[in-house]
Amino acid sequence: MAIPKQASWMVRKILNMRKTVFILWLALLSSLRTQDLLIKWGIDVNGTCVLCKNGLETQEHLLFHCCFSKKVWQEMLSWLGWSRNVGNWEQEYTWVQQTAKGRRPQHVLLEACFATTVYGIWIDVTPGYIRIEAQPVIS
Repeated sequence: MAIPKQASWMVRKILNMRKTVFILWLALLSSLRTQDLLIKWGIDVNGTCVLCKNGLETQEHLLFHCCFSKKVWQEMLSWLGWSRNVGNWEQEYTWVQQTAKGRRPQHVLLEACFATTVYGIWIDVTPGYIRIEAQPVIS
């Protein structure tokens, strides 16, 4: 589906969610490259969550044990009109899946906000330890 040129930047951003859906898919597969995995692979990283500076950064911590990410999701739920305590990753995904059954606008918006929250948290985390630096070519 082509995005109309007259659409506002926000509408264009929401309609163009390929990256967001991809990151959510990785999270569902427990395949986000968090610092605990990088350490297991022998990559030298700090390991501490870059959002809250408290505890080892694992996917479970990042989504939603981390006080920062929990607060972000809590605020998003509040903005959407939901009042509930935020659980862990599996509880939140299950809740969204069960709550957003159907294709009514509020269901689609809840799914989109969940995916966007996961993506936003992931994007906030990755610059903290992924640095791409040009290496000189040795002749």
